[in-house]
Amino acid sequence: IFQLTNSTTFNPPQPTPETISIPKTGTIAQDPLQSRPQSIEPALTKTISEPHSADHYYNLGLLAAEQQQWSSAIQHYQQAIAINPQMAKAYRDVARALAHVGQQEKSTKYWLQAIALDSNGVSAAEYFELGKNLASRGNQSSAISCYRQAIERQPDLMVAYLGLGALLTESGATDQAISCYLQGLKYVQDNCDLYFRLGNIYREK
Repeated sequence: IFQLTNSTTFNPPQPTPETISIPKTGTIAQDPLQSRPQSIEPALTKTISEPHSADHYYNLGLLAAEQQQWSSAIQHYQQAIAINPQMAKAYRDVARALAHVGQQEKSTKYWLQAIALDSNGVSAAEYFELGKNLASRGNQSSAISCYRQAIERQPDLMVAYLGLGALLTESGATDQAISCYLQGLKYVQDNCDLYFRLGNIYREK
């Protein structure tokens, strides 16, 4: 379903080990677009007991992200991926960290790989943002899939209906666009944007 544009394969960078300072106690900061462990103690325990494993570097990434040390977090997540290329959560979290430092194109590639491995753990808001990024790069089919996933996870997410409807209209699938906007109106009946776009489609038919 999801395809990378201008690229046939995805090869994550191979990082070199790096150590960071690890706090003795604390909690992972809550992010509205993601869920984090409630305590870093399990991460510390696993990191100490299993050095140089994928989980070891992934947990170091969590600890660095908790301190907003994004460069270190990115490197540690990439180290985890290098050891275990099937670790979907590492792809998700490196994508989030890359977005924090403004590297949207790289973030999108990691998101696509994460979804290919395991679509669970991706929020409606994250699917919507990924859809926007893909649409801006001209990858309409994957953007449409992301908007649909966002709506499936959060049926009242109006921006996803607007994004999906716009892409469907651009691609000539006006009947699907109409269905999309009508579905959105079931949740927010007084949304002016949805009515406006429906009116434009009917006017041009």
